[in-house]
Amino acid sequence: MSSMFHEAFKIRQIVLVNSGAYCYAKIRIDQHTALLGANNSGKTSLLNALKFFLLPEENLNDCVRKFGFKNADGFYSKEQSFGFYFPDNSSFLILEAENPHGPFCTVINPGLRSFSYERTCVPVPYSAIEHVFWDHESLANNGAGAPITGLSCATVAAQLKTVGGLVVRDVENIKSRFYRHHPSRPDLGRFCLLPLSQGGKSREIEAWKKLIHLAFDIAAKDKRTLPDTIATIIEGKKDRKEAELNVNLPAILERYSALKSTKLRLQGVRAAKPLWDQFESRYFALLDNGTALINHLQGAAATLEDLDGSHAERHQKKIEHYHATSLAAKALTSDAERIAAQCKEKIGGIRELERQFGRIKQDSSALSAIIHTYPNMATEEIIEAIEAATTEDQQKVVSLKDAEVFRQEFEQRARELNADQARAAVLKSILKDSKSTVLDLLPVESSTVLYSLNPVAFSIERDVLEEHQQAALRAFTALFGAHENALVFLDQTTPVPIKAYDAAMVTRERDEELATLSRRMRTNQQRITEMAGDARQSLDQLAMKVRVLESQIDKDKANIGLLKRKEFVETEFARVKLELARANDELLQFTASHREISEQLAEAKELQGVANQELEASKQLSDKLSGWSRRVKELLFFRLDFLREGLASAEQQLINVDDTLINNLESRAYELSKDFDALKKASGSLLDAVPDVETEFEPFSSATLTALRPLYERYALLYGRLDLEEYNHDHHVSEHNADTRLQMQSIEHAKRLIADFIKRIESHLADIKVSNIDEVCIEYTLHPQFDELLKTVKSVNMLGVDLPADVLYERIGSFSSEFFDGDQRRDGRLNMARLLMGVEYKVKLAGRDYFTSESQSTGTSVMINSRLLAFLLKELLQVDTQVSLPLLIDEISNLDAKNLGAARDIAEADGFFIFGATPDLTPNIGKVIGNYVNLDYFRANELSYNRERTILYTGINESLTATVDRSA
Repeated sequence: MSSMFHEAFKIRQIVLVNSGAYCYAKIRIDQHTALLGANNSGKTSLLNALKFFLLPEENLNDCVRKFGFKNADGFYSKEQSFGFYFPDNSSFLILEAENPHGPFCTVINPGLRSFSYERTCVPVPYSAIEHVFWDHESLANNGAGAPITGLSCATVAAQLKTVGGLVVRDVENIKSRFYRHHPSRPDLGRFCLLPLSQGGKSREIEAWKKLIHLAFDIAAKDKRTLPDTIATIIEGKKDRKEAELNVNLPAILERYSALKSTKLRLQGVRAAKPLWDQFESRYFALLDNGTALINHLQGAAATLEDLDGSHAERHQKKIEHYHATSLAAKALTSDAERIAAQCKEKIGGIRELERQFGRIKQDSSALSAIIHTYPNMATEEIIEAIEAATTEDQQKVVSLKDAEVFRQEFEQRARELNADQARAAVLKSILKDSKSTVLDLLPVESSTVLYSLNPVAFSIERDVLEEHQQAALRAFTALFGAHENALVFLDQTTPVPIKAYDAAMVTRERDEELATLSRRMRTNQQRITEMAGDARQSLDQLAMKVRVLESQIDKDKANIGLLKRKEFVETEFARVKLELARANDELLQFTASHREISEQLAEAKELQGVANQELEASKQLSDKLSGWSRRVKELLFFRLDFLREGLASAEQQLINVDDTLINNLESRAYELSKDFDALKKASGSLLDAVPDVETEFEPFSSATLTALRPLYERYALLYGRLDLEEYNHDHHVSEHNADTRLQMQSIEHAKRLIADFIKRIESHLADIKVSNIDEVCIEYTLHPQFDELLKTVKSVNMLGVDLPADVLYERIGSFSSEFFDGDQRRDGRLNMARLLMGVEYKVKLAGRDYFTSESQSTGTSVMINSRLLAFLLKELLQVDTQVSLPLLIDEISNLDAKNLGAARDIAEADGFFIFGATPDLTPNIGKVIGNYVNLDYFRANELSYNRERTILYTGINESLTATVDRSA
């Protein structure tokens, strides 16, 4: 250990409570230790927990950048990391450390915000607060102790407060407490863990992160570990942030592009000066000629307006006179047309009445013929007779057209005839012999019920009813009652109406029924006979009969309609006859009136013709004045619309206006329009040569000379300031060249800094003796195009008012494209870490006079990196201070005893401790490291904070060191 270190800062031990895979684990890290256990048992994650204490963070947001927790598959997310280290409210991480002011502990627990954690510092060793987190008095877990019941952030905070606990929040406060050493102020430096020389500035913290990464990857398996660490240390040692290498190559290219674009633009403007001169001369010529023509046109317009005013009054009187004669003629015309229309209308009415009279007279004659056919019958009786005949004829037509209907009708009538004959025979028998029926042999009440239920069924002849038959019928009818003229059966009203039985009335009904049956039998017999005859007819004969019947049906329907209108026909006949006589009288009166009004109308039209001739003469003069005025206005407001604004106006004077003047004005306007088109063409040529950068101006869409004025003014300003702009451009080029030269010099300086720093590291490594290695040197690699860029910088002239050759910027662009775009970096700033592409060791083996870059063993890499870490750490720490750190070696069992021993000795010389991880114990580990812990053997087999976290280790290391025999 170097004698230059006086004040020591030591990390003693780390404790995990209900965190990771651990129920409770207390591991010393101030001595060489090997952690044994199966893969993924939590060996590496225990040491990674140190990052929570060594880095000034308060949460796991942006976890990859801040902590870089990872495994072989990649980085862990903030959710995975937080859930691993802080799965419960009873999860804690504790670090015991010591500085010149004494021992202290930092306790970390889950915070109130998502993925956050909090620190509480206590100025006592861990032994003073261990009882807060673990019950060593308990005999549980084979005497290893038991969890604290009800352990939580709240209970721990209360107990830590009793021993002077201080909650440290806010990143700046954390930096001040943990990274700034105050030798004479214990109140400020009590919890200093790492005495950085600048007290924890951002660049120091970034360098410190790289050193932690190197300590946790001391074998440097990650190829970016050494380049990033060295680059960050170099930058961290600079006095100011502004002194860091921070060259913005894209900004240089962008400014160069802008300056070159400006130069090309100014050259184009200078080359287009003749086009500007042409545009300017045409612009002012058009302005002068246009002003003269517009003033002449305005004078003509004023003259025409005066003439039009005086003529308008005279013309108005002629219009009024013509309107008066027209109104008189129109009124008479209207009267004549009205009377003529009345005559026409009356003639039409007479003709319509004559047609009505003819039709109604025809209906009256037809009606008389029908009535004579049915003498001594009322009109209603005639209608019923015709309707009955029509219905019968319709049925005959249906039967004749359909054989099946014919057959059904024939069978139906035959059945009805047979049934009617049978029923008639029964009725004749009953009426002839006056025989009794069942209803006559029962009481009136019973007869009424039976007669209501079925008057036919119970009308059978019966001379005598036995007593038991009468009793049965009386009992049956007793089940019925009466309610509102309907039968009631067993208290339920039925839909059967009550019909009282009366023997005399029944006899009359039988007589009527017999008469009805006789008429129906005659009808059916006649129809059957007719149908029998039809059955023997041919199809043509039947078709003829159908046509005859259908014709008769149509005639009968017409007659029925006429009979129903009998009263209307008689009334209408009298009315139409009277109206026809009255209309003929009125027509004679209208004809006389029309002759009289026609004579008056002829006189009025003669007066109207004279007034019209006078008005036409006045109109011709008005049209001439209007034509001249229209042509002047067309010139002013349409053809010369492009001159409507921006011209100086002269005092208007009346002039003599005629066709010659108007033609002259139109000719001048035509020439002026051509001049305006030529001006727009000149402006287009100017714009093509020197585009208008302020607006997207389209000269050929410009409607007015005024619209071209802003273009003229901008180009007048442009050419008026051209000399000044060229001078300013030369000045900006000079500034750009000087700035680019400084930027390139800073890149050259960065190369020298890297080389000097590497030499210092090589000097520090000069006394290292490792295995068969006599000497160690460091070979670093810069970006392959970097030297090419520097060569190009030296080959071009970067002084003066001219831009350097394009080859410089092509080289910068090529370097920037490959260096930034190919790497998909977020910005285009060149810094030290991006410049330094790789760092590797070259060694000179014993007996050789040359260096080789052959890969070294893990042990050799650990020894070299240990010395390098000590050197780099010294660059960050305050003078006369020393910090002890654990160096993590994964798969430590791969090192042989000789290399492992040498690595241990070199680590001790620089104040470090080997912290190895391996699945199994080997003799070399026991012999060289001495202390080891096999995590597979320590389990909470009875009580644990959580069944998923069962590793229980209370801090007694296993070892193969000699012990004192206490039995002697």
